[in-house]
Amino acid sequence: MLGGLGSALNYEKLRADGWHLSEGWDTDAPKGPGLPQVRGYQLRNAVNEKVYVTEPEMVSVRALEALAELARSGRWSVTIGAESLYMPGQALHITIRPRY
Repeated sequence: MLGGLGSALNYEKLRADGWHLSEGWDTDAPKGPGLPQVRGYQLRNAVNEKVYVTEPEMVSVRALEALAELARSGRWSVTIGAESLYMPGQALHITIRPRY
């Protein structure tokens, strides 16, 4: 039950900050072998900024290398945190933002 409450609080914080959630990733999403895509969704705000999110329970070395390669490409900004929306306290929260 606490996980559900944490999820609801995280979602409400996103909404209060102006973000809207869409399930899945679109065709502009980053791609690459090893890239973790677990419980993936997109966040968009009023000015159409887009953030791709994935929430794996664990990240392999291959997945970390794939995320690092995205960041090195200069096209994406990658952040790994603990504020998972779907499984608070049990999954990571990885955001991948396009760099404009």
